[in-house]
Amino acid sequence: MPAPYQVKLCEALQLHFDAQFWFYTDLEPGRPDFWRVTLGDKCRILTPVLGKKRRRYVAPLLQLELGRFDPDIVMLGGATIPSNYFAYRWAKKHDRRTILFTELSRDKTGEARPPGLLWRLLKRAYLGLDAIFTSSAEAAAQFRDSLQFGDRVFPAQYPADIAQHFSHQRRGARSSYRVLFPNRLIEIYNPIFAIECFAELTRRHPNTRLVMNAEGPLLEECRRQVSKSGLDDKVEFLDAIQRWDDLPAVYERSDILFLPALFSGGNLSILEGMASGMGTVISDRVLGTGKLVTDGQNGFVRRVDLTEMVDALSKYIEEPELLGLHGDAARVTARPFSVEATAQMYSDLISSHVLRDSAPK
Repeated sequence: MPAPYQVKLCEALQLHFDAQFWFYTDLEPGRPDFWRVTLGDKCRILTPVLGKKRRRYVAPLLQLELGRFDPDIVMLGGATIPSNYFAYRWAKKHDRRTILFTELSRDKTGEARPPGLLWRLLKRAYLGLDAIFTSSAEAAAQFRDSLQFGDRVFPAQYPADIAQHFSHQRRGARSSYRVLFPNRLIEIYNPIFAIECFAELTRRHPNTRLVMNAEGPLLEECRRQVSKSGLDDKVEFLDAIQRWDDLPAVYERSDILFLPALFSGGNLSILEGMASGMGTVISDRVLGTGKLVTDGQNGFVRRVDLTEMVDALSKYIEEPELLGLHGDAARVTARPFSVEATAQMYSDLISSHVLRDSAPK
């Protein structure tokens, strides 16, 4: 789907390539309406597309569309989408370069998927890939070593739409602090536990507020937990956001980003908070972007334990100079993940590892 940061990446790539991004669907279930953005003339949603309910997209006219555009390089977003394989076959038939972009392959519990029959079949199906770009170092290790794609695998990244965040004011001492839980209200992100932590935090520091995402299946359960804890006047759900470009202001008026996830492959919200100069408290179960947080240097990384999490949140309030120090360091860490920096990374990877032997057609 055309996530806003992907649409902006396509725009930034125009400095390097005549790039187009093609999508199979508008908004997938669970995504808010404010994710809809103007696509411009370089992004498009394919039609017709079958298999949307199961996210096994089949675009019957895709190979015809590829013939019209006639690309030198085809990058595929995921190996298990049927039409991506059809695009791969078109590219191989016409001697075009092919790249697979992929996240960590996970099972239903969120754990890294071990090698099995599915990946043996997929490896055989995509035997002629020129390169695999992954969204994280963990995914690169999995595809290179566990799934045995070898030296064709290169760690890359998703783009973070963070240009506006770097202008936010440096954090420091204030009379009231705002804790932001920016991620969807789903079980693996642990929002109920986050509310429990915040309830304990207010016992130590009454002048604190919690701001929470309002999207996800646990919304009503979260509202009940807030009321049960007597926090109705201290918790705000972000249910009034109208546009994607409203999001930077949410970070600007917050002080501490909080993600006590049970598991995460990595969240762009972490980069958004870091670019904004916020303090950061995350669990040690956040991979990907979570590994950019170095405990005690640009944020805090803690076990999923109420006392440990609340102690870390409290430290920012009790020692507010840490907000500025961690925020300054976090901004340096986040800058290479901007849309523009990601476009440059893709250009460098493609030049070095995809077009290294000869020019395209």
